[in-house]
Amino acid sequence: MPRRYITRSQGWRKQVSKEPVHLNVDSSSDSYESAEDNLYKSHMPLDCVDSSSDNDDDAGPSSNRKKRKTDNDDDKGKKKAINDEDFFTPPDFEDDADPAVNPIFNDAAKFGHVRLELGMEFTTRDAFKKWVKNYTLQEGRGVRYKKNDTTRCRVVCKNEDCPWMVFCSYNKSNGCWHIKTFNDDHTCERIFKNRCATRSWVNDILVKKVRKLPTFRHCKVFNYFKAKNGIKLSRTTIIRALGDARKIVRGDEAAEYAKLRDYAEELLRSNSSSTVKLGVSPMPNGEGVIERFYVYLDGCKKGFMGGCRPLVGLDGAFLKTYYRGWLLCAMGQDANYHVYPIAWAIVHIENKDNWKWFLELLHEDIRDQTEHGWCFISDVQKVTYMLQLESRYMILRTILN
Repeated sequence: MPRRYITRSQGWRKQVSKEPVHLNVDSSSDSYESAEDNLYKSHMPLDCVDSSSDNDDDAGPSSNRKKRKTDNDDDKGKKKAINDEDFFTPPDFEDDADPAVNPIFNDAAKFGHVRLELGMEFTTRDAFKKWVKNYTLQEGRGVRYKKNDTTRCRVVCKNEDCPWMVFCSYNKSNGCWHIKTFNDDHTCERIFKNRCATRSWVNDILVKKVRKLPTFRHCKVFNYFKAKNGIKLSRTTIIRALGDARKIVRGDEAAEYAKLRDYAEELLRSNSSSTVKLGVSPMPNGEGVIERFYVYLDGCKKGFMGGCRPLVGLDGAFLKTYYRGWLLCAMGQDANYHVYPIAWAIVHIENKDNWKWFLELLHEDIRDQTEHGWCFISDVQKVTYMLQLESRYMILRTILN
């Protein structure tokens, strides 16, 4: 009789010996219902049995052979599980999705990076108007306000045929202003002389430049805005804006002159032996106007008495300040022929009365000429009050004349 090999079966986490088993089976019996064949049937779980065959009785002996579970089948299952995890199910819009967040303007954005978007939120109406001004200047277009009240602000292009428009209104729910309508379609041409470039807008930019470059001139301001911003400013706008920027950086001269009394008291407090005088003219309203201011510091007094030559030079020069005026000064000379300041005064005009007032105070501070032998040199002998003093022409003026 021919030999018949029993197929190798694999159970759940068990494996039968790989060597084939040879049996002498009676030819009269071809089914696996015998008691001897039942010994070699593997006990496999129900989930491992192939369910593809509907009728095992009609399939024959070959249909009862169980399929082997290979490694490829395991890999396919793993890949399927991994791919299922990678899938993202979008949340329900009404329940799980986050509400849409409107863009908020960035106040620190530099010129050239200013953007307007639909739904953008602003804290105040002035912030919106400032942002629109920066945007229109950046784009080189002129705009006008068609509606501007406490709750609405509509800005349209200055050209009536251009459809550009932005509408911003106050939102009571979140307490801010946000853009509800925006048409960013300019059909007009670019302009270089823009009225939106106001004095205050130019001043805000010039303050930073003047802090870095104190000698920033008018011609440089015009070239800077033309190259940096593409705007041609008028001469009047440059003069006024540059003056405001210098006032912010250097201080208000008119306000500083109002503090002369405080300055005099501070000098007397820090230099107790100094001489500080204020010449005040009375006014009908009771407030006096300061016309003259004299200063002789104690340190300058000691230095002049102790180490300078007995030579005093007198001169005056006009001031280019807010209130103009003249500067009267008395200068000495030390042993190294260097100029040494002695005293100075500020007067509204250079005349005989002011020189007399200045020299009287100077004479009280440096004492008598006969005791120390002072020699005074003036510019073309304008001083004629102290006749007993020896007055001489300046050597340079004498040579030139």
